[in-house]
Formats: sequence, C-alpha cells, structure tokens
Amino acid sequence: MKRNYRIAFRSTLVLCGVLGVILNFFSMQSFVTSVSFYTVQSNIVCIIFFSMLIVRDFKKISNGKLYSTVKGGVTICILLTFIVAHFVLRAVIPGELEKVFFGWANVFAHYAAPLMTLADYILFDEKGRYRFTDPLLWIIAPVGYAIYTALYRLLGGVYVLTDSVTLNFPYFFLDYVTYGWPTVTMYCAVIIAFYLGISYIFVAADKGIYKLVVKAGRKKHEKI
Repeated sequence: MKRNYRIAFRSTLVLCGVLGVILNFFSMQSFVTSVSFYTVQSNIVCIIFFSMLIVRDFKKISNGKLYSTVKGGVTICILLTFIVAHFVLRAVIPGELEKVFFGWANVFAHYAAPLMTLADYILFDEKGRYRFTDPLLWIIAPVGYAIYTALYRLLGGVYVLTDSVTLNFPYFFLDYVTYGWPTVTMYCAVIIAFYLGISYIFVAADKGIYKLVVKAGRKKHEKI
C-alpha cells in the first residue's frame, strides 16, 4: 500500500515539474533562455530522477548504495531553487518581469516541485542514511551551474525574457561583466557556503530524526 502512495505522490511531483518546465518554455521568448535558468535545470533533474524512481517502484527494484547520496543531492539542488526564488529574487525582480518569474510556471517550478521533493524525503525515505561527506558531492550542482553560465556568456549567449528585456546573465550575482570577477567570486563563495550550510543542516536533521525514531522504537519495545 505504501508503494502505491509513493508512486502516486511522486507522479504528482513529476507532473508539477513538467508543468513548471513547459510553462517556463512558453513564458520566455527563447527555448535556450528558458533551459539556461537554474530553476528549469533543477526541475529537469527532479523530473528525470523521480521518473526513474517511479519506474523502479513499478518493477519493485530496490534502491542501491548510492540512492541516498543522489537523492540528497537532488533534494538540496531543487530546494535552492525555492530558497533563492522566495527569499532573494522576489526582492530584486522589477515589476515588468514579475509575471515572467512568478506566474503559474514558477508556482510549479519554484514552489510545488521543491517543497514536494522535501516532503518526499519526510514521508518515504529511510532516515539516518546521509553522511557528512555527502554535501561535498552535492555542491557539484551550484558550481557546475556557475561554470555553465560563465561559458554560455563567453560564447555570446544572452537571456531573452520578453520583446523588450534581454539579460546578459540569468541572475545578478553571476554578472561578472557588470560587477567584475572579484565581486561575482565573492557572491559565488557565499552561495556555495550557504549551500553547504543547508546541506549539513539537512544531514544533521536526518541523523537527529533517525536517533529519535530509534529511541522511540526502543521505548516501545521495552513497554512490550
């Protein structure tokens, strides 16, 4: 029965991710622009990963040793989408671009998919399996994206949002042309440090929940 609930929940999560990605494609003037945003890339990662989990559930294939490391990486990757959008971008996005960044497309992409991914961990994952070395692998996502945007710009890529608005960079903190490499490097260092901080909090919370569950189980056993 739990497997059926898990498949239904993850199917809904994938649907939210797909809707977010598709609506993002239609809300911007360029397919390349849309797919070059961290929001869309992180949602695509979620769509692929959870689609694979759904298939494995249908086939009753057990998860391997790398499951927790990969699942944790995907979870933190998409959570960054929610955190940056809600707490950073909302404060700096000008009014004319609010519909582009915060229409229905991004309700699905910035909120539904990230928060459902976190809920998936809470509801279905075995606790206590994350290691304190895992976050060192999870930072591949933001570092890789920073490298991607730098190369994209160096190759002449731009971000066409509307007929009248074109950006050189998807996010102001990656704009090395305007702010210079030292400032952008500082921004990236802060983001990576924040990313690591969130990751280690996540791992510590996972271990804490596991200890509480084990402790509760022992007390229940003692009463019996």
